[in-house]
Amino acid sequence: MAKATVLRLRRGTTAEHTSFTGAQSEVTHNTSTGRLHLHDGTTQGGIPLARLDELPDAGSGTVTSVDLSAPEGFDVSSQPVTGSGALTFTFANGYQAFTTAESERLELLDPSKVMKLETTIDYGTLTDV
Repeated sequence: MAKATVLRLRRGTTAEHTSFTGAQSEVTHNTSTGRLHLHDGTTQGGIPLARLDELPDAGSGTVTSVDLSAPEGFDVSSQPVTGSGALTFTFANGYQAFTTAESERLELLDPSKVMKLETTIDYGTLTDV
């Protein structure tokens, strides 16, 4: 069986942490709170990190209103949504989208990509008859 490697961190009580400035990126264990402290080399006591049991549950809370704004060329209707519902996001009147193939064909209409043919016609010199 492979020999296990044990990682041990410096540890101390809250009182000991308040008088300790750890090296940059050093992590220590606060034995009073069970938290880890991340040190930056200057902050006395380091920055205490939250424990998982201290974080709020995902999905908790209440949303009372949802609204959406859109850039020019788009319309949003059925807003704001309060309680339940769906926002409708559409093109504004006069706007539309193109597939990649369609957009490549439209590039052919770009005047900067059209080959120009320039011809100079010399009519000679006009003389009075």
